[in-house]
Amino acid sequence: MRQLLRSALAVVSALLFAGAAHAYVIDFENVVLASAPFAPLLADGDYVTQGAYFINMQDLNHGGGLVGALSSGLDSGSCVNGACPKGNTTNFLSVVNDGLAHVGLQSGMPVVFGGVSAAYIPVQDAPAGSTVYLAVEADRADGSYASFYYPLTSNGVFMNLGATGGTYLGGTGKLTDANVTDLFFYGYFCNGKTGSCSAFNTNQGQFALDNIILTAAAVPEPETYALLLAGLFLTGVAVRRKKTA
Repeated sequence: MRQLLRSALAVVSALLFAGAAHAYVIDFENVVLASAPFAPLLADGDYVTQGAYFINMQDLNHGGGLVGALSSGLDSGSCVNGACPKGNTTNFLSVVNDGLAHVGLQSGMPVVFGGVSAAYIPVQDAPAGSTVYLAVEADRADGSYASFYYPLTSNGVFMNLGATGGTYLGGTGKLTDANVTDLFFYGYFCNGKTGSCSAFNTNQGQFALDNIILTAAAVPEPETYALLLAGLFLTGVAVRRKKTA
């Protein structure tokens, strides 16, 4: 009987977790703008959605300011200073003026970070050699977090950044931990003249994001539940036969 119960539990686990995760790419091609009244410009507190995900813009420097825009690599007028980052002809998110982009599932359920495409957006009056380090912070439901940073090239070319390729910045664990509920993207502006790097106090932390890869737990399909119930029923029948034998 114990063996039958162990088998039943194995069936339950397999059915619940087989194929329970799927990757989604936020590519900014079909975003919903209902909560961004001045779109394509994005101010503190504005957010857009794509699929089951939200992208919320925050101004931690002054509060209430312009911190982003939805841009197109084919339209220089949609890009900061009229110059788009190189290597991307599709839509993307421009984050400006030390803005922060907050990303997660609208349901609040956990996600797993899989990578992102990003580029430095050069500041017109910045000293030669200045650039931005992209920081990615993964917050967990228990209040803990992990943060890592990635150097972006000073010539403003999009780079594909893997979820495990960053350099440790703070917290514990990894960006790829399975219990992460919120992701934050922000920039450390590094002055090419002084060599100093800082976040949220220069208004020069500008970068672009595209193709944010996230994996979320999926709700089992109806046929999965049907198989689960059938397996439990057959197990119950077997147990009753064992008792009467």
